[in-house]
Amino acid sequence: MHTRLEAWPRAARLKRQRLIRPLFKRKQPGTYSISAGTIRILYRTVPRALTGTDAPIQAGFATGRQPSAVQRNAVRRTLREAFRTSPLRHALPVAPDQALTLIVLCRSRKDSAHAQLRTDLHRAMEILSSRLSR
Repeated sequence: MHTRLEAWPRAARLKRQRLIRPLFKRKQPGTYSISAGTIRILYRTVPRALTGTDAPIQAGFATGRQPSAVQRNAVRRTLREAFRTSPLRHALPVAPDQALTLIVLCRSRKDSAHAQLRTDLHRAMEILSSRLSR
C-alpha cells in the first residue's frame, strides 16, 4: 500500500492575488528579494488578519519555462517538498500578529538536478532567516 507523505497545509498556501501581486512590484515598500543559485525568494510581512488564516507563513512556488509541463511540475514539487521539510521553515522569526508571505522562484531554464535545487533553497532560506532576525 502506498503511504502518503504529509501534505502541504492549505492554510500555508499563498493563493490570494492581493497578497501575491505586491510581491512582484519592485517599488512596493516592505517587499524584498534574495537570491541563491537558481532560487529567488520574494517576500514581505503583512498583518495576519489580511491572510485569512492563522498560518505564520504562506508560500507559493513558481518555475521558469521548462521544456515540458511534466518537468515544470516536477521542479515545483521538489521545491515545495524541500521547503516543507526544511528545519529552517520553523525557525523563521515572524511576529505573532504578522504573517510572512513569500514566493519561491526557480530561475533555471534547464532541467536542474533536484539536489542542486534543494541546496540552493536551503542557502536562500538561511539568508532569509538572517535578514528577518535583524
